[in-house]
Amino acid sequence: MYSQLNPIIIRLTTSACFDNLSIESSKDDKNTKLAVHDDRKMSVISIDNGANVIESSMIDLSNNGKFNTLQMIRLLRLQDKIYLISLSSKTLKIYSTDSGCTLLFDHNINDVDTKDLLAINSIERISKDVFCFVTQNRIRMFAINSSNCFVEKEFHQDLKSSTTSQIDKFISIGQSQFALFENLAKITIWKLNEKNLSFTRITAFNIHPNTKLTCIQVYKNLLLIGTVSGQIQIVNIKDGQLLGEIQAHIKCVTSMDVATNIGYLISGSEDSYARLFRLEQINENEFRAEFLQQFIAPNEMIFGTKFLNPNGSFLAISTFESNQIKIFKISN
Repeated sequence: MYSQLNPIIIRLTTSACFDNLSIESSKDDKNTKLAVHDDRKMSVISIDNGANVIESSMIDLSNNGKFNTLQMIRLLRLQDKIYLISLSSKTLKIYSTDSGCTLLFDHNINDVDTKDLLAINSIERISKDVFCFVTQNRIRMFAINSSNCFVEKEFHQDLKSSTTSQIDKFISIGQSQFALFENLAKITIWKLNEKNLSFTRITAFNIHPNTKLTCIQVYKNLLLIGTVSGQIQIVNIKDGQLLGEIQAHIKCVTSMDVATNIGYLISGSEDSYARLFRLEQINENEFRAEFLQQFIAPNEMIFGTKFLNPNGSFLAISTFESNQIKIFKISN
């Protein structure tokens, strides 16, 4: 199983934000970047295949005078380069991570909801050169061009089922398909047409009543839904059938990740535990989950859990108000 390596020390304390750890690997898989944030600082760390730190950078937004509290960050690979996307309620900032962190794009986004602060719930890569961020009310898309400049793309298609519904999450589920979660009750699967950046509806279904989702992952045809009560629901992504639940934690599930090549699922929780499971999809409507290992952060809430690659050879765990990212290596 996994054994702990020396932790990565960062120059900030990670924020009160679920799923606060972002991971992205280079195209050649020779290095991996990790990013975490608090309400005003972001830290980006580059590590090699042995989880040794190559480079570390920190961005302090409070140095610029007035700043808006960070809501979400995400590392994304676009046109084979890794960029750091950061969002507050009013601004979108995009940084190059080639050597340190260089600000490339600074855009005022406070033009959608005139009264309410924007609530950012998702940042997703749409295609090799397009990403989007999602608020409760709409999706906004941005593209990088050949000159390494970012521009907003026109996107007027409303993917919500009604004008009054609110978007909770928008995630990629592979093969140019995306899942839109609305009102903590409904999931719609959309297929992307990359040529004109439009979506075609594939199917829609309601999730299990009283589900209060906190985080989402996908493994094969299984939709994994972390909940406030500590369970992980396993749903057939084709028809919405609830196949079962994993009793993973006694408190809120804050983060999850899947090592897709081996079927490992790691989940973190406010109960101070991260737990590792092996998933096996037996057939379309049957799965098996085997508990493998647990990791404890005494008196701390675990807010970030990520595998560093699809093979699951390393995993990273971050906790609330800590200046460390704990790194674990799988044993031979």
